Amino acid sequence: MKSILTVVSFILAATKFQLSLTPPDFAQYRVNDLFRGLGPIAIFSAKRHWTAPRLVQLHRGRTTEGFGFSVRGDAPVIVAIVEQNSLAEVRGYI
Repeated sequence: MKSILTVVSFILAATKFQLSLTPPDFAQYRVNDLFRGLGPIAIFSAKRHWTAPRLVQLHRGRTTEGFGFSVRGDAPVIVAIVEQNSLAEVRGYI
């Protein structure tokens, strides 16, 4: 067994070919964005932390104050601002 290892140790790898790495040129191919139909990138972004849709009920009584939050957009609606010490913040639903 030792004589086989001795013979193998004298084999030197060689080739006549010169290899070179070429990065792919993605600009030469036209691609359709599959997610474009979802909506604007500002809304449908991986940076957003989405939760499951839910129903929130706030009862403010006979006060003239608002609920203390602002929404933006439609389908989906996003809660843009929750005011400090407002009904929405105190109840903790939003």
